[in-house]
Amino acid sequence: MQPQELTKEPEGRLVELEIQLRKKENEIDSLRQRLSDVEASATQARIANETLTYYLERYKRVKDRFLPPGSFRERVCRQIANRILARPSGAAQPQAKPAPVPTGISRLCVAGSKTEAESVIEPPVEWSGSTDQPPVVIAIPNWNRVNLLRSCIGSIFANTRYERYRICVYEQGSTDGSREYLQSLAPHVDAILGGENVGFIDANNTIIRRYPKWDVVFLNNDTEVTDGWLERLVETAYRADNIGLVGPKLIYKDGRLQEAGSQVFQDGSARAYGRYADQGDPTFNQLREVDYCSAACLYAKRKVLDCIGGFDARYSPAYYEDTDVAFAAREAGFKVLYEPRSTVIHHEYSTSGGTAFERMEANRTKFLEKWAEPLKRQQKNFWEAVSVNPREKVLVIDNIVPAQDCSSRGTRLLEFLLLLTRHYHVVFAYVGAYALQEYVKPLERYGITVFYPGYAKAVNNYDLDMGAVLRHNDFKLVFCELFGIAEQYLGIVREYSPGTPIIIDTFDVHFLREMREAITANDARLLRKAQETKRRELAIYKQADLILTVTADDKQALLREDPQLNISVVSNIHALPPNIVPRAGRRNMLFVGGFSHTPNVDGVLYFCREIFPLVQQRLPDTKLWVVGNAPPPEIVALASANVVVTGYVRHLVPYLESALVSVAPLRFGSGMKGKIGEAMAWGIPVVTTTIGAEGMGLQDGVDALIADTPEDFARRIVQLHQNPELWDSVAQNARNLVEREWSPDAVDRSLTEILAGIRADKLAAVP
Repeated sequence: MQPQELTKEPEGRLVELEIQLRKKENEIDSLRQRLSDVEASATQARIANETLTYYLERYKRVKDRFLPPGSFRERVCRQIANRILARPSGAAQPQAKPAPVPTGISRLCVAGSKTEAESVIEPPVEWSGSTDQPPVVIAIPNWNRVNLLRSCIGSIFANTRYERYRICVYEQGSTDGSREYLQSLAPHVDAILGGENVGFIDANNTIIRRYPKWDVVFLNNDTEVTDGWLERLVETAYRADNIGLVGPKLIYKDGRLQEAGSQVFQDGSARAYGRYADQGDPTFNQLREVDYCSAACLYAKRKVLDCIGGFDARYSPAYYEDTDVAFAAREAGFKVLYEPRSTVIHHEYSTSGGTAFERMEANRTKFLEKWAEPLKRQQKNFWEAVSVNPREKVLVIDNIVPAQDCSSRGTRLLEFLLLLTRHYHVVFAYVGAYALQEYVKPLERYGITVFYPGYAKAVNNYDLDMGAVLRHNDFKLVFCELFGIAEQYLGIVREYSPGTPIIIDTFDVHFLREMREAITANDARLLRKAQETKRRELAIYKQADLILTVTADDKQALLREDPQLNISVVSNIHALPPNIVPRAGRRNMLFVGGFSHTPNVDGVLYFCREIFPLVQQRLPDTKLWVVGNAPPPEIVALASANVVVTGYVRHLVPYLESALVSVAPLRFGSGMKGKIGEAMAWGIPVVTTTIGAEGMGLQDGVDALIADTPEDFARRIVQLHQNPELWDSVAQNARNLVEREWSPDAVDRSLTEILAGIRADKLAAVP
C-alpha cells in the first residue's frame, strides 16, 4: 500500500494497520534476535574448530620432532599402542562386509614384490577407444591408516557411478592391519604390498607406471568422496583437449570449505582459496582456472602424465609435488581447473608424515629454484592487492564497517571509498572486530580490495599483517580514518612506507564534541577526558601530512589550537535519489542516528522530554519514528503509541520516503551531521539546532529550519505540517544545496584538487 493511499483510509483502519504493523515488527525483531544468537553460536563453533585445527597441527609438529615416522622410537611406540588397542574390550565386533565389485573389475592383482609392483595393468578391451569415457585408476598410497583407508574405499564404492575405474592401493609396510584389510577386498582392489614407507611421490609414480594407459585420480586415504564425484571430474577434464588437471571442492567433515583450488605466490608460498569459508558461497561454486589443486584429490589425464612424467622425485617423500605437477602441466600447455560440482571430504593432516614444516620449507626452496622464471609472473604475496588496471593504489585504514546501515560515519566512509575508486585502486584495511564478511562482497564489486582480520586464515594467520600490506604494495597515499586509527598505524606506515603521504580523515573534531558534551552535562570528569583527548588528537595531527575535516568550522577549531597544521575540508557525500515522494504521500517525524554516538542519545531524550509534548498539543496524532542501531534502555523505554523505536534497520529508504519532517535536536557534537544531509538529499525538510547546522552553510527558513529552544523547535515542526508552501520551498532548496555542495561530483572535484596538492608538496620535500 502506497503512502498516498494510507492517508485516504478511515482513522480506525489506520490504527488497525499500525497495530498489525507493530506486531509484525516485533516478530521480525524476535526472529532477528534468534538469527543473531544462531550466528553468534556458529561463530563460536567456527572459532573453536579453527583453534582445534591450529593446536592439532602444533601437536603434530611436536610429535613428529620427537617421534619421526619410520624411526625406531616411533615403531616401538606404535607397536605398544597397537597391542593396547588390540586387547579384547568385551563383545566381539562385527566384520565389515566388502563393498560390491565395480563393473569391469573381475580379477585380483595383489603385488608383493618389486617385480609384481612394476607389472603393467591393461584396461579391459571394452573400455578402450572412447574419447570421453577413459579408464581411470584411483591411486591411494597408505601407511598405517587402516581406519581412514576403510572409510575412503567404502565411500568410493558407495558414491561412484562412473563404471570404468578401478582402485589401486600402494600399501607401504603397515603394521596396523592395513595389509589384511586389503587382502580381504580381493578381487575388488588392486593392492601393491610394499615392504617399506616409500612416501607419497614414489607410491603414486609406481601406480602411474603400473597403469600406463589409464587416467589417474590421486586420492589421499584420509578422504571420503561424495556422490557423483568422479563422473564430474571426468566430464570436466574432457570438455577440451587443453584441460590437463582437475581438482574437486575439498571440504572439512563439518561442511566448511577447505579448498576451492589454490594460489601460488612469487616466494613459493601458497594459499587455499576459501579455507574455512561457507562452501555454499557462489564465489567458490564457479568452474575456474587455478594455479594448482591439492593432490589430496587430483584428476590427471594420461596425456599430461605422459608429457610431464608424473611427480618429480626431488620432492620425495612429499610436499610441493602437487604444486610442481600443476606448474609442469601449465608449462606444457595444459590448464588446471577447479570443479566445484565434485566434492570430497578431506580429514586434513591425518596422513602427512615426517617433520611436516621442515619438509615443506625445504621443498619450497627446491620449487623456487626449479620455477624461478614462471614464478615472476605470479602475485607477489598474499598481501599484495592485485590491480586489474594501471591505476595507483591508495590505502584506507579504519575500524568501522563502510556501510549505510550501521552509522553516519559508515555511510561517509563508503561514499569516500567509492569516490576514491574513480581515480585509484582502493585498498581498504579493516582493523575492527565486527564481522565484516557480508560487507566485503559489495565493496569488491566496486573493485576495492579488502583486507581484514581472518583474511589470511588460509595460511594460518588470523591477524591483519599491516606491515606485509605496506611492504608488498606501493601506495600513493595512506588514509587513517580518525585520530585513534592514526595513533595505532601512523608509525607502522612511516616504518614500511616512509615516502607515502599520510592523511588523517577526521569526520569530526573529537575533543570539541567531548568538551561540548561535558559543558552540557556539567560534568568535570567528562571535561578532563575531553582535555586528554585534545592533547592526543593534536599530537597525532602534527605528525600527518594532511588533515581532512568535514566542515570549515572544524578546520578553524583546529587551526586555533595549532596554526601550523595542514588542513583541508572534504564534506560528507550525499547522492541525490532520482525520485522523491511528494508531500502528500508523507506523514510523521523521523530521527535517524546510531546510538553508540552520545549526541544522538542526548538529542532523542531532549526531544521526547521537552519538545515532543509541545508538538502534541498542536498535532496530537503525529508520531516520531526513532531509527538507529543499538538504542540503549533509556531510548527503548521511550516507545509508546506516538514514539516508535525501531532499533537496527537494514534499509532506510522506506522511512526516508514516508517521513514529513526530519528532526535533529542535537545539543552538542561537531563535524557535519550525516542525518541532516541525508534527509535533505531525500527531500525531507529538517528542523535542527545551531549545533546541528554547524558548518553546513544552512540558512534558517531557506534550506532548513533552525531552533534552539523547545518552544521554537516545536513551533517550526508545526509550521512544516501546516504550511505546504514552506515545506515545498525548504525541501527543494535543500536538494539544490546538496547537489551543489555535497554530491559525489561536487566533492570529487574538491578532493581531486586537494590530493594533487598534497602529493606535490610531499614530493618536493623528498631529497
